[in-house]
Amino acid sequence: MKFEVEKTVVIAKSRKLDVTWTIEEPHIVRMLGLDTLKENAELNLKRTVSGPLLIDQGWTEVYIGAKWRNITDEWCRQNLKGQYSCMGTYWFFENKEDAAWFMLRWS
Repeated sequence: MKFEVEKTVVIAKSRKLDVTWTIEEPHIVRMLGLDTLKENAELNLKRTVSGPLLIDQGWTEVYIGAKWRNITDEWCRQNLKGQYSCMGTYWFFENKEDAAWFMLRWS
């Protein structure tokens, strides 16, 4: 895993310093929590863009908090009838019954 952080520091009106740090050691990335930070940022962006579109199409949004990492694809295949989309702590369901069943099990 490679994680890059870019930072721009302005030194004076006519000068600036651009710095990019690259961490390529997976254990350091995990130790610093950067992998989780990157994943959460991606999920938040996906929810911000896709979530409202799904809701406009009649899908149901469910917030479940940190438990979302415990939910397996196997459980979803066995228990859900319609389409669903996981966006981290927010889940979206095409079928309202699926959303209700999901909330009962995971909230």
